[in-house]
Amino acid sequence: MSNQCMPTKDFLRNIVNNLLSENSEKIPSNVLEEIKKRIGYAEAKYKFSVYNGNPRRIIQYLRSDDWEELVAYLRSFNLHEILKLILERLGKEYSSSCPEVAEAARKVMGDVSLIKETQKERITIDIVTNFLKMNGYQTEVLENGVSFKDGDIDVKIVIKNGMLSYTMCKEGKARNLDSIIARINKIKEI
Repeated sequence: MSNQCMPTKDFLRNIVNNLLSENSEKIPSNVLEEIKKRIGYAEAKYKFSVYNGNPRRIIQYLRSDDWEELVAYLRSFNLHEILKLILERLGKEYSSSCPEVAEAARKVMGDVSLIKETQKERITIDIVTNFLKMNGYQTEVLENGVSFKDGDIDVKIVIKNGMLSYTMCKEGKARNLDSIIARINKIKEI
């Protein structure tokens, strides 16, 4: 471990904010603001700024519940790849000026990479709701699931044993029973 930790780039201002700006088209604006708010709060709490702080304290932040909560929040929007980009850039920018922070970033990046594989096991109502909202649906949270409408189709998604169980109902009108049976047969083909 080096005694030297004198990075020229600030974690929040030069790494996080620049990366969020570069990827802003992929991230909803309310999520962008929440990321900045949470990391800004962490900077105040852990005092890791290069301006009158100690950048080594980023290591404490990356090992904290505050970081884990940010990971969970972004996972609920399926945006954990943004964290991977932030950690990659942190590791690259700090590799020679503060190697212990760069090493911690690389280690945590491995943990973030595992999220994609374990995400299937941890699907929650929040993850489903946030995904649907990101795709433009207005959702209603139910006791064990979520419902939404897409045109004349009502969809209900329930989480059972780690699986998504869904029901789709389509409202329609017909002049006779034969046309209703024909529509049912079309649906059964799907």
